[in-house]
Amino acid sequence: MACITFLIFVHWKKGPAIWLSISPLVFFIVIILNYLLIPAVNIVMSIVLFIDPDFVLTEQTTESFVIFFFVICLMRVVEFFTLIRRSVLLDAKIHLESKREFSGYTKEELKKLMEELGEKTDQSSLFKLNQLQEFVGLELPYKEKHRGYGMGNIRLGRTLELDDSIYSLGFIC
Repeated sequence: MACITFLIFVHWKKGPAIWLSISPLVFFIVIILNYLLIPAVNIVMSIVLFIDPDFVLTEQTTESFVIFFFVICLMRVVEFFTLIRRSVLLDAKIHLESKREFSGYTKEELKKLMEELGEKTDQSSLFKLNQLQEFVGLELPYKEKHRGYGMGNIRLGRTLELDDSIYSLGFIC
């Protein structure tokens, strides 16, 4: 069995110009390795063990480990298509498109665009404003950033509330 996962600590949005030219590709390759290729290799190896007549799983001490590992790897692939692709890769795509779009503007045009976007209240305009502020170099506090996904309830500095709302932890119980 191959390695199941590794942590991704690639800061691909900031750094020297030479790093920024290759960092999106490195980030994408690492994501694909971590969520598709390595789990796919493990799934194939597990299936080979399942169908190998010389390797009787019920007689092996590794039976539960192989089955557990197979399920975990299968979940990693499902996680890629349900969560990672829709959130992390979408955020990366929007960031790169925004960076490409804003690179042709002068500072005065960027300030005017920030003022125009600041007046709008729809989610896409607020997210674009956040991308523009990041492009210009303004660091916003976590609570003030607008995201294209996963805004939810920000619970920093507050306790978890258990009520009957579908967004509450208590609803799941």
